[in-house]
Parts: sequence; structure tokens; C-alpha cells
Amino acid sequence: GVIFGMMALYASRWNHGFFVILMTAVVTPYLSWFTNVRPHSFTTLLLIVYLLCLEAYRKQKTGWLWLFPPLMVVWVNLHGGFILGLTLASAGILSFYFGLDGDGSPEKPSSQRQQSLLAILLLTVAAVCVNPYGVNILSYLVREFTAKHEQITEWQNLQGTQLFHYGLFVLIPVSALVASRRWPRKAEGLFFFLFAFVALRHGRFMAHLIIFGTLVFFDSAKVLWDRFVGKGRYPVWDRLDTLLSMAVVCLAFLIVSVPTTVYEFRRSGFHLRVDPLAYPVRAVTYLKRIPLGPNLLLTFQWGGYALWHLYPDYRVSIDGRNVTVYPPDYIESYIAAYNQGDFDAFLDRLPVDVILIESHGKMYEAIMRQPEWIEVYRDATAAIFVSQDKNPTHLMQEAKSDSALISEGKTPSFFP
Repeated sequence: GVIFGMMALYASRWNHGFFVILMTAVVTPYLSWFTNVRPHSFTTLLLIVYLLCLEAYRKQKTGWLWLFPPLMVVWVNLHGGFILGLTLASAGILSFYFGLDGDGSPEKPSSQRQQSLLAILLLTVAAVCVNPYGVNILSYLVREFTAKHEQITEWQNLQGTQLFHYGLFVLIPVSALVASRRWPRKAEGLFFFLFAFVALRHGRFMAHLIIFGTLVFFDSAKVLWDRFVGKGRYPVWDRLDTLLSMAVVCLAFLIVSVPTTVYEFRRSGFHLRVDPLAYPVRAVTYLKRIPLGPNLLLTFQWGGYALWHLYPDYRVSIDGRNVTVYPPDYIESYIAAYNQGDFDAFLDRLPVDVILIESHGKMYEAIMRQPEWIEVYRDATAAIFVSQDKNPTHLMQEAKSDSALISEGKTPSFFP
């Protein structure tokens, strides 16, 4: 909702409020596919805030740019996408500094304003170091962006219907640009073509392509609208483009969205819904009650959930932090072993105390064939194995029956 409002506010420079809100409302469902409670949503939000600050500067509200440094301090501690904000701020400030942001010939600002722009840029760059890792945060980004992420869906190439939606948000803005014969704002155009390239290879950047593609389209559509429609030529359109029409559209979206929002809030409050049939909710609860660790061998996709709930009593064998914590060859061999249903090499190499695995599939069947590992817990989602040295008979008495756990698995669970 906040992202929707900020996009509409930024696009309001088009001066056709009804259509700005209408088109923003059409775009928002697409954007909602890529924005959720994960940290990269902060990057999506703060990119739009930075754009709003740049637009305010164009309207001679120069003080807004001084928000860049403190916002960067917040951003660098929320998500690695701060590097996009730094790039956007640099592109915008330098275009102002050299007078390249306007539509006509370059017009440099006064020397005093140039000094202020440089000061803001330097402070924004320095703000990147205000984090627990200091300047080393940049080396982390280099490792992360150059690492292999084949096992993570959002880092993979776009496929199937995703390519259709990608085509929409590339071809429509480009067609509008060609028809209007006008180059977009420097920063917006740069980011649009940048994300058009990287989103094709890494699906996680689709949200940013949607934002900048929409903004590029808005600018071109304004030119086309003024050229072919304009004020007074079609009175019916002029009557639509009023404050009352805008209010009606916003009210309609509120009527549709508010009941669902209220229902979900009453159901879960400020908690995250976690599907106990997708995550080992009750198996992790069992591990909390009975200390079997500290070394927990588990599947890749459950590492973060188990780490949050079980640290420091348990140490997970893998999680989504990838090369920032684990060597690349370890990750590749780990995933290969999981896909092949063969963890023998890891069981020999790692000091494993307990195994948390799906209660079905090749890995479950492979471990069931290992006589030294005894199943002490199983539900509809997960199973727990310990070695014979752990007195498994006693542990099995602590577990609930399989049928009871399956019936409980249908009820909603929340995180944390």
C-alpha cells in the first residue's frame, strides 16, 4: 500500500491524476508478486523514496536531497540493495551538478548549489560505512553478486509465463519512448535499461523493472497525451480527470482491499503466516523441547527457519546465506547429495548429532535404510533421526502420534 501511494505521488507530475492512479493500480498487483516481508522489499520502497527526493529537487525543494545520507544509513543496515540506492543517488546528483537533467541544453546550477550537491553525494557515500562491517560490506556484495545461485529460484533466469510479463514491462515503455520521441529522465532511463538486462537473467530484479518501466512509460505517455488529446479537445476526458474521479477510484480500491486486510490482520496480527505443511513447524518445536544437538543436518530450504528458532542450541548444516558463510564447493556438493538422496559422504565428514528431513522422498527413504539412524519423530512434513547412542526409545515416547500431527498441520501457524 505504501509503495502504491508513493508511486502514484511520484507519477503525479503527469498532472492527470485519474489516469495516474488507474495505471498505478493496474501495475501494483504485478509488483505485489515481488514484494513481501523479506528485506528486499525495503529496497523497493527506498528506491521510490529516493526518486521522490530527486523529483522534489527538480521542483526547487532542494532540502529534500539531504535525506539521502540518513536514509542510506538505514538502508545499508536493512538490505544489500543499498548499492542500487547509492547508484541512483549518484546518477541523480551528478546529472543535477552538470545540468544534464533538463530537456533542453545543459544548464549548470550555481557554484554554491554545486557544492551542496557534492557534499550530499560524499555524505551518502560515507553513510554506506555506517554498519557493523564498515567498508567490508562492499566486499560482501562483490562475493554475493559473483556467486552461483542456481539453487535459489529468484536468482534463476525468467521462464515460461514470466517471460510474457517481462516482455510487457519492456516493450510497452520502449514503444511509448519511440512514439513520443523523447528520452526519459537520465536516472530513470539508466535504471530502466539496466533492470531490463539483469531481470532477464535474475528474476528477483523484476520488481525494479516494473517500477522504472512504469515511470518511463508515464513520462512518454504524458507527451503523447498532450500531443493527441490535450485539455479541451475531448471534454469527457477532462471531466474524468478531476479530484472527484480520483477519489472514486481510490474509494473503490479501498472497498475491495480493506475487508481482506482487516480479516488477515484479525487472523494473524503482526505475525507471519507459516504453512506447517511446508516448514517443519512442529518438528522444530520438538527439537526445542528435547536437546539433541548441537549439530543439525537438514535440507537447504529449512536452514533459515531452524536457525532462527533453534540457535544457539543447534548449529545448522546449511541455510540461505550461501557463499557469505559456506564455501561454494560445499554448497554444490550438499545440494547434489540431497538431490541424489545420498548424504553418506556428509555423515562421514560432518559431526552430525541429529537429522531433520522431509518425511517423504528420496532422502527420507535413504536415511530409513541406515540402521545406525533411528526415526524418533515424524509428522506430515518432517522427520527427525538420531543415532542409536541417543536412547531413541525414550525420545520416541516424547513425540506425538502421526495422525494427530497431520490434523494439527491444517491449522495456521505464525512466525515467530
